Amino acid sequence: KMEGFDEDDDYLTLLIAAGREKVEEYCKRSFVPTQYVFGFRGWPNFSRGWLSHGLFGVGFDRTLELARPPINSIDSVKYYRSSDGTLVDLDAERYKLDTTALPGLVKLNGSMPSLDYDFYCPIQITATTGSWGTDNVNLPSRVKLAILLTVATFYENRTNVVIGTIATEVPDAAKSLLNSLKLRNM
Repeated sequence: KMEGFDEDDDYLTLLIAAGREKVEEYCKRSFVPTQYVFGFRGWPNFSRGWLSHGLFGVGFDRTLELARPPINSIDSVKYYRSSDGTLVDLDAERYKLDTTALPGLVKLNGSMPSLDYDFYCPIQITATTGSWGTDNVNLPSRVKLAILLTVATFYENRTNVVIGTIATEVPDAAKSLLNSLKLRNM
């Protein structure tokens, strides 16, 4: 809260949330707990064959990748059943969250039920992401500073028309603070 500027409190709260979201987008991570629904177009069933000592073996990669790590929990895995198009829960014993991986991985086991492909994303995984708590107190200093630099840029440039240059990205100073936290290839 700024003394003497009460009319800006709501605006500053909005800017702080937008600044955090922009920093999370840049880093491809979630810094505070957030619930997302991830959609998938089908069950993974990629087989890899290899030849070893004259024997042929097949391994199966039965994982779904979830963006915005770290993934704290899987709240539900649902799918549209092929027989009647109903959205139903997948039994929890048929999947496991791998919290050690970046991005987050949901490992599937056993055969998967048939899907209704009339739906664009017949698989929906609801997950909670984020690692540093809800109050921003536990955020690393460099993340806090990057958010503040982004908020300052938003505050100074309140309109779409700016004489000179237009700042629409996370400021370069903020990027340099965040580069070691940024996930690549996601």
